[in-house]
Amino acid sequence: MLFATPEAFKEILIQLSVLRYVISASCKAGRTDPAKDAESFMCKLLNHVRGLGLVNLNTDDPRKAAIDLGSSANRLAIQVTATSSSKKVKDTIAKFFAHKLDKEYDALWILVLTTNKQDEKDYDCGDVKFNIFDIDDVLLWIEKMMELPNYNYHSLQQFIRSELPSIVAALAPPESLFARMEVIQGHPAESAKKFIEELYGDIDEPIAKQAVNEINSLYYYLQDECYLKLREFLFALVRFSKERDHWSGVLEIPPLKIETMVKMSQAHSNLMYQELHMKGIAEVEDDYPRMLHTRYYIESLDSNFFLMLKRFLKNDPAKLKAVLVDLDFRLLD
Repeated sequence: MLFATPEAFKEILIQLSVLRYVISASCKAGRTDPAKDAESFMCKLLNHVRGLGLVNLNTDDPRKAAIDLGSSANRLAIQVTATSSSKKVKDTIAKFFAHKLDKEYDALWILVLTTNKQDEKDYDCGDVKFNIFDIDDVLLWIEKMMELPNYNYHSLQQFIRSELPSIVAALAPPESLFARMEVIQGHPAESAKKFIEELYGDIDEPIAKQAVNEINSLYYYLQDECYLKLREFLFALVRFSKERDHWSGVLEIPPLKIETMVKMSQAHSNLMYQELHMKGIAEVEDDYPRMLHTRYYIESLDSNFFLMLKRFLKNDPAKLKAVLVDLDFRLLD
């Protein structure tokens, strides 16, 4: 039975809080329609969390001016907005009824991407079920879903990780740090079948599944904890390191060589290596103090992943870069 972890929910909370922040900052900077860039993302997110069957309704049809998302099956219409002013709410309701959308939808919701300051009880929508909600409400829904056993929170995590950075970068004011946010279009391994079969032969299915989980743990760690320049340095370490022998599973390289290969000063190289060391994927052994070692141990395979990846890809620079820098772990499938 699979349960989500508090850390997994914390990650989602932070990411959606960043979205709320950049939309609020964008509004303060004078942008009039920041919600437009987030509509498709929110449509997919609500479908992930609530299974609402929503589609993005932004077309040239003037009848749809009052709503952005809709579900015919659930007879639900949603307006996505950056702010919750009384005027915005009243205009949305007026247009909804003016275009007779109450004949198509039984419920009208307004999603506020910042903080909702309105009370739905102050507005009369007759028989149409009316609701105003914001990012905090979405987070509450997510938390409740993640408390359920066997909820596929990994799918939700991957969706947010892959789609949100580009939205945040597009929405952030040009001078904001978030405008320069790195957009990672990586992919975890699905089966790592080629990698496992080529290097380890036919192994038991439970061991293979555990190996994939361990490999993808590295994928998510590199994605979340290692910025681009650090991944590029890791790629260079793996590419230019040599195998010490055929039994220790150690990749090693003299510091001077890596400094020369990446055209980096000793101080800068030491700093980068210390960062990898602090993250547990590089070390200096007491018996070999003049060598830098790169290692990520896969317990189920009893192997150093970086060494086995180097063998599997035949140290091809383009393929190594695709995995370690661009984070396309599908090459292992």
